[in-house]
Amino acid sequence: MQPVNVSGSYTLATTYCEPDSGPGKVLQLLTHGIAFDRSYWDFPFANHKYSYVDAALARGYSTLAWDRLGTGQSSHGDPVNEIQAFLEVAALAELTRKLRAAAIPSLKTPYPKIVHVGHSFGSVQSYTLAQQHPELSAGLILTGFSQNATYGPYFVLGANLVAASAIPGLAAYPAGYLASGNPSALQSNFFAPGQFEPRILQAAFLAGQPLAVGELLTIAGGTTSGSSFAGPVLVITGGMRASRSSA
Repeated sequence: MQPVNVSGSYTLATTYCEPDSGPGKVLQLLTHGIAFDRSYWDFPFANHKYSYVDAALARGYSTLAWDRLGTGQSSHGDPVNEIQAFLEVAALAELTRKLRAAAIPSLKTPYPKIVHVGHSFGSVQSYTLAQQHPELSAGLILTGFSQNATYGPYFVLGANLVAASAIPGLAAYPAGYLASGNPSALQSNFFAPGQFEPRILQAAFLAGQPLAVGELLTIAGGTTSGSSFAGPVLVITGGMRASRSSA
């Protein structure tokens, strides 16, 4: 099958924040992962107790979080032939260009220095952006990220995926959009046992977002090859610690 170019006009929902003292010298562009939307970065649980945005603002950074294509308030589109990883990377690249040029009508502050921050699939897209357009990024923060894709089948199995339309709050999504079927599925992929407040799991499930089949088929994105990006990169990936005692 020959590749098919996809083009069109898309709506990207964003939330911009800056310190009380005014725009920071660096903008962090935040890309969420699968099962979430842009609220991941400023999650309202427990009065924003776990807000990454608050932490960034306190250190003098501005932030802009966006809903990836197919999720939240951004354009949804055909879940097989349209909403795929590389289209989302193209959207991230265009958003970055507009931010650097102060070309967003409601945001007149130019940000020539942008650090791309991702979680999980959002890290894949941030990595791919810097691989394809290294001139657009001043640095990368990749959380929940690895170039080892052997975890893929376990992620899909743990996700207990069902039709998104079967989940309350996601009924408007057509066939081809999938979502975690219950809170335990979300825990399997994102919450380490004993390392989270139980109430936040239910809150995350109720706020959950779907993924498109096209994303699932292109999830590795550009991470399977190297990158010429020479800027600073921080990778944060959690792991389980095991202990053993012997008599």
